[in-house]
Amino acid sequence: MKCTHGCTHDAPICTHGAHRINSSILRNEKYKGDALLQKTFTVDFLTKKHKQNEGEVPQYYVKGNHEAIIPPDEFEQVQAELARWKRASRAFSGNSAFASRLICGDCGGYYGQKVWHSNDPYSQTQEVNDQTQESPCV
Repeated sequence: MKCTHGCTHDAPICTHGAHRINSSILRNEKYKGDALLQKTFTVDFLTKKHKQNEGEVPQYYVKGNHEAIIPPDEFEQVQAELARWKRASRAFSGNSAFASRLICGDCGGYYGQKVWHSNDPYSQTQEVNDQTQESPCV
């Protein structure tokens, strides 16, 4: 089978770009019954050119516009989880298997590999990277 993207597969549904589609579904306010109006606007009605609204025209948020597909509190839980994932997603440095994965329970900072004595190869430890004055882990 060949789909419009040029993929060849046996599946009846093409998942090409599915991560982007799923991401937009999880962030779309219409699933909780609300509507954000004027996400895009027409720049020139003669050429019919549309543009993403970046503050050029006012946007309106309508709560309870239609029946919700999922409960609003469940939608908010998903938004909180997406925000947590965004905060927790850090690039893998390749130095350690624990890099950007261990989070301090006191301050919320990430643990990182530290070397105490540079001439001793076995003197590495894990310490919180964010060593600010406000951090309780200083």
